[in-house]
This record gives sequence, C-alpha cells and structure tokens, in this order.
Amino acid sequence: MYMAERVFPALKAEPPVVEALLIPFRVDNKPVGTVWIVAHDENRKFDREDERITKTLAQIASVAWQLWKASADAEQRNQDLEQCVHDRTRELENTHRRLREAQVLGTLGTAAAKVIHDLANPLNAISTSVQLLERCLKTNSERHLIADIVQDLKEENVRVHKLIEELRQFTRPLELKLEPVNLTEILVQVIHEVSIVCKDSHSIEIEPKLSEAPPIVTADPEKLTRVFLNLCKNSLEAMPEGGKLTLRCYARDKNIIVEVQDTGCGISKDMNIFESFTTSKADGWGLGLSIVRQIILAHGGTIDYVSDVGKGTTFIICLPRITV
Repeated sequence: MYMAERVFPALKAEPPVVEALLIPFRVDNKPVGTVWIVAHDENRKFDREDERITKTLAQIASVAWQLWKASADAEQRNQDLEQCVHDRTRELENTHRRLREAQVLGTLGTAAAKVIHDLANPLNAISTSVQLLERCLKTNSERHLIADIVQDLKEENVRVHKLIEELRQFTRPLELKLEPVNLTEILVQVIHEVSIVCKDSHSIEIEPKLSEAPPIVTADPEKLTRVFLNLCKNSLEAMPEGGKLTLRCYARDKNIIVEVQDTGCGISKDMNIFESFTTSKADGWGLGLSIVRQIILAHGGTIDYVSDVGKGTTFIICLPRITV
C-alpha cells in the first residue's frame, strides 16, 4: 500500500507513512490477525525479501496467537474446574452439615428417651414411698417402717442426683488446666482409692506395674484421675465374682502408655462402647466412656481397647510425654 493514509486516516503520522506491507495470518484457514510493516522513507521500497520476512513473522504470530489462545482456554478450564471443585466442596459441606444435624437430633432423641426412662423409675419409687409415708403417718405406724421408707427415699434421691451429675459432666464444656504431671503419682492415688473400695472384697486382686522412670505428661491431673478411676470402676463392675485388676504404665517412643486390664466378662464385639448412651448396665446412661474418650482426645492422646468375651478387657491409653 502506497500512501495508505489516503484510505486509512488512522495511519496519518509524522513522519508520514509512505508505504505499508500487510501480511494476514490464519489459524485453521481462518484469518485472525495481520502483521503490518510501514516505511517512512521514499527511498526505501519493500521488496520480495521484505515479503518473505514478513510472512515468516506472520507464521510466528500465528503460532504465538495459538499459544495464547491455548493458554487462555487452559486458564478458563482451570477456572471452571476450580469453580466445580468449589461447588462440589460446598455441596459436600452442606451434606455433611445435614448429616451432622441429623446425628445430633438422633442423639438428642436417644438422650431424651434415656433420660425419661432412667428418671421415671426412681421418681415412681419416690412417689410410692411418699404415699406410704403419708399412710404411715396417718395410721401412726411403727417407727422402723417409717425409717425404712425414708431410707428408700434417700437411696432413690442419690440415684437421681448421680444420673443428673453424669449428664451434667457430658454436657459441660471441657476446660483443661494443663501442667506437667507425673502419671505414676496419679496412678498410685487411683490404686489407693480403688483399694479402699475393694477392701471388703477379698476376691479382687490389684496388681500395679508402674514405670520406674517418671512418666511426665502435660495434662489436667483432676481430669486424668477421673479417667483412670472411671476405667477402674468399669473393670470392677465387670468382675462381680472377683478377678484381677492390673494397671501398667510404661514409655514407648515419644508416648506414655497406660493399660487398665481386668479379667472380667469382656465386651461384645457388636457394641460401640465409646458411643454416647451406649451401655450394658442396668444403671447409668452410658456416658462414662464417652466422657473418658473426650478427655483423652483433648489431651492429644488416644484410647482403645482389646477384649475377649468371658476372659477380660484391656483399655490402652496413649499420651504424649514430656522429655526431661
């Protein structure tokens, strides 16, 4: 094109564009752009070599455009994929939330049924005792009968308060007062308290196997004491005809292991003992082991068990130790 500004006013410039060489470039035989080269000198005319070089530049431009388009398409696909992942993640989160809500509602329903059932019995007993007490007072019955009724009232009252306290511990937010703790000292205290409970029972043997080196962990001593007392209490209840209770404490790698072993009735394989409101006992709401597990997890530890029905159970607690 010679003096292109006569046709394309946009090319009007200083110095003026004397001559312009244009080579279009294509992709899949479709024009997508043009390479322009302009000359400002009357003495410089484009020739075949200029055309060849410009065509080469057009080919390079075509390749560059395709690379840019591929990059843009890939970026768009990435954005679409990210959006898809985001949408899918949000969908999964919503599904998980609905499942969690359903689980909570199911747990609340189970809890409500359990509370109604377990509180109904002692309350009925209290109501019956009150009626008997009123009748005795009206008829001036013997004092020993009144004393028996009052004793029954006391026992049922203790039972109700025990159930309420168990539920209160389960629902109360867990707050830990952490400090360096020697597990041996806690276990010695637990063994002492368990021995007092078993002092009138010669059929229970308690065998401590504690580490000689101080097993130091960062823990809430009151909460851990509750854990081991609860496990020992369960072991004693699993051995109504007597047996052996063994407490072990030893170091393994970076952890301290505590084992509470009994020779009792064992645990059925189809029972999830750490699930709330799960129990094989006539009394209680099945919250004890759920609370134990909650406390251990809050300390950064784990709790598991092995059991053989008719032979016994061993609870295994693993807590991270402090290296001194």
